Amino acid sequence: MKQIVWAFFMMGVLNNNIQETLPTQTQPSLRQNLEEFLHDEAEENLKNFDSQQWLDETLDKVIDVHYIEETVVVNLHMQMLNYGGGSAMEIELARKIMEVVFENTMAQKITILVDGQVVIFPEGSNFKEVTRQTYEKYYKEEEV
Repeated sequence: MKQIVWAFFMMGVLNNNIQETLPTQTQPSLRQNLEEFLHDEAEENLKNFDSQQWLDETLDKVIDVHYIEETVVVNLHMQMLNYGGGSAMEIELARKIMEVVFENTMAQKITILVDGQVVIFPEGSNFKEVTRQTYEKYYKEEEV
């Protein structure tokens, strides 16, 4: 048995440094906590965003959030597109989501989906891959 353990150790399968293995074991739960936090914050920021035809107030406006490497993917409910039009409303909707993500994470990109699909919003915006730099230059509100 010692020979098998030694062989795995020499091949790099086993690691004698427990500190190196801890982050990978705890990483999923940390990521899950962050995703839940971002979901709740985005939901809170959008609660006053009244969609004209929001059929069920018990439904979340944010379906889910995933943090994958340097990108956060926010998946909105399809009814979020029923805001009645207007580019200002469309930009405000996206800005609120971007603010939650970029002000609370080190993510470099955000993708905003609707019912799991990349869509072109009614006024022509596409939030498939918005970078932190784009957010700071065009969407971030100026501090007074």
